[in-house]
Amino acid sequence: MEHDNSVRLTPAIMEYLSRHELVQIRSAVAASAITPLEIITRLASDESHQVRAAVAHNPSTPSELLLILMVDDNEIVKMVADRHMNRRLMGQEHPVESPVLNIRLDLMVLPSELLESQS
Repeated sequence: MEHDNSVRLTPAIMEYLSRHELVQIRSAVAASAITPLEIITRLASDESHQVRAAVAHNPSTPSELLLILMVDDNEIVKMVADRHMNRRLMGQEHPVESPVLNIRLDLMVLPSELLESQS
């Protein structure tokens, strides 16, 4: 029998994960269509170009943020933002993925106060 380690992604957990030290975790939050706008906006100026590129790829990222990312210092971020904006303008936006944040939460420990509301 497989144990279900599901965690409901509350705003507090999303906020915590968006500030995680691992770039891969911040990138997963940045790419998720369920990430709140306030967090996407903050991650658009993350120190990691991988996180900023994930924001540029996120279907929920507003056009105003895409315009900012299109002039990013990093060429990859610029390219991803430019492609996303072009698809959006042509009406070929990529579909919103399933509202799941693909992070193996068992690889880290969430603070107990964030998990208390899960019961």
